[in-house]
Amino acid sequence: MVDSRIDVNQKMSRLVDRFFECKVVPFIGAGVSKNALCKSGNGQIGDTGKMIGAIAKKLLNLMEKDHEPNQWLRWCCSFLECGEENNQSNCGKRGCLLKQLSGNTNTDKYLRKYMTLDKLCEMYTWVAGKDAQRSLVKDVLKIQKFSELTPTAAHNAITGADAKKLGATEDKEHLTADLFWKRVYQAAFWQLLKKYCNHDTPIYAYLSSCIYPVEALLSGFKSWLVPPEKPCGRFPELLEMDNDLQVTVLTRWIHCIRYGETHCSKGIYLPLIEKPVLLPLVMLILYLTAGNQESWEEINRIVDAGNHLFILNIIENLPVILFHDTSVFNKALKNAGAMLRNVNIGIIVSCKLEEEAGIIHQRFDLPGTGKNQDLPVKKDVTIYKIPFKELFCRDGDMPRSVDALRDQFFASLRMPKLIAAKARPKLRNRVRKIS
Repeated sequence: MVDSRIDVNQKMSRLVDRFFECKVVPFIGAGVSKNALCKSGNGQIGDTGKMIGAIAKKLLNLMEKDHEPNQWLRWCCSFLECGEENNQSNCGKRGCLLKQLSGNTNTDKYLRKYMTLDKLCEMYTWVAGKDAQRSLVKDVLKIQKFSELTPTAAHNAITGADAKKLGATEDKEHLTADLFWKRVYQAAFWQLLKKYCNHDTPIYAYLSSCIYPVEALLSGFKSWLVPPEKPCGRFPELLEMDNDLQVTVLTRWIHCIRYGETHCSKGIYLPLIEKPVLLPLVMLILYLTAGNQESWEEINRIVDAGNHLFILNIIENLPVILFHDTSVFNKALKNAGAMLRNVNIGIIVSCKLEEEAGIIHQRFDLPGTGKNQDLPVKKDVTIYKIPFKELFCRDGDMPRSVDALRDQFFASLRMPKLIAAKARPKLRNRVRKIS
């Protein structure tokens, strides 16, 4: 029995822990499909009782067509265990289970005592002859129609105050199945992300080469992203579905950074296991830039993931663009570069060793305005691209605290020319510190 005094956040965390420990098997009960109707108008084909009745009726039809009915009767009654002790057949009579099941009377009684769906299916495959399995699935049970079922409302045990804490509306004191499983997914995702930021993980190894207080940084990052009182994450909206693209907001962000495209295939999902550095790193950058923000509205004001570029508006008049590597950025630049400001910062979030700081100059032709519409206007755009690691290594010194890390992060963004110049062979000596 669950102690009702336990906070709902503790309940959710414990449930997620048990998922990861393989102690929970999620499933949707039969009630979801029992009374469901097909969009095409067919009856309750998902109801087990109806399915049993359909098979029983078909078996009776086969019996009537059989060339040796007496042999059939003896076998049928023996298989279903409904014959009399003197081997008198009941097939087609009042005591015949098939007849009673096909008539859909007292189905539950006979279902419990004699029949199961699998037993009738086995019987059908024995007697229906060639192609029996295909006939059973397509013609009798009409499994192909299941995709048209409209599930009925489901129930679960979370009610009252707990339901409201997990997102139930004020006028409803129960949690719908859809919302419940959404919250479970959100809690499981963020807990998994926290585990991917532990010691001996790819993101830990990546950060260790450029950040000294890496454990302190990741500890603060995890507490900010998934505080104890919010197991579904501080920003559960990141895992909400984007109605236009049918993907989560976070997937759309990562796809934009990784591939330089705003639009992605409907239903696409980027698993954490396939992006063990990129996904945590993007969220970590968000922590460094907006760690004092606690509302989704504030995050939305900072992030612009439209027009093929992922932009953070964190420094006035200086857009900060996140992109995976130079080739991805060049692709996005062709589609959206003309919309950038004259000077921009680009943070490279790839692990590729060949990526280094540099300067990209691009000229775009813009349509003329007013009386000069026929004359294109030239626009020069400059992007100072900087690998994430190099933001923290200035003059060979590494920050020793999380606050110092954040200060160094913003300081580096405000002097991109110096960092980019270090990557140019002819200028390295000129920017070297004079001792």
